[in-house]
Amino acid sequence: MDHLSASTLVVLTGPVGVGKSTTAGATARVLRGHGLTVACIDLDQIYCMIRQCDGFDDQGTWLSARHAAAALAEHFFGQAASVVIVEGGFLTESEQGELLEALQSKPRREIINLHAPFDTVQARVMNDSDPGRVASKVPTILKQLYAEYEAALPFLQRTTNCIDVHHSNIEQVAMQVAAIVERGD
Repeated sequence: MDHLSASTLVVLTGPVGVGKSTTAGATARVLRGHGLTVACIDLDQIYCMIRQCDGFDDQGTWLSARHAAAALAEHFFGQAASVVIVEGGFLTESEQGELLEALQSKPRREIINLHAPFDTVQARVMNDSDPGRVASKVPTILKQLYAEYEAALPFLQRTTNCIDVHHSNIEQVAMQVAAIVERGD
């Protein structure tokens, strides 16, 4: 685990509803149990903090949110954590670049795509009791968001560690993410 003495940035991405936020929290617990200091950043929450109108379709706000996530990660690396997990929409090279290029330091990076088929994602979204989950519960919106994910999937399969979460529970997925982080894939 010598490579973990340096800062490690973990980027979790995947379709809406795949379990990125839940996986980030569970992975943090696993890594903390192994003696690491871990912080989690939810890109959607940062977007909501800075948006000026309802919705999630302002690309300028997403850019600001990704830059803010990078600044927050830098702060955590300097003050509180050896591992920072950022989860959110990082489906394309440009979306990943907006985060990674904004980092002043150069932490070790692990970009992980959580994959599940549409039916699994839809079931998770519809069963989610989070009152903040509104738009993605609209079937046409969820289908559109998943289509965007599917379009990005060839890039993600070439450039990220992909974990199929379809038949796994959250603890199993968190253990897989933690193993990637600890072995430095």
